[in-house]
Amino acid sequence: MGIEELKAYLANSGISAEILELEDEVKTVNQAAKALGVP
Repeated sequence: MGIEELKAYLANSGISAEILELEDEVKTVNQAAKALGVP
């Protein structure tokens, strides 16, 4: 899943996508995605 897909998923879920502004923190984004159960 790419950054844009994750942003869309979070937006559709009503979850703040502020963490995605830190695109350098790919590890953090991936961990957040796993925590949210994103496939």
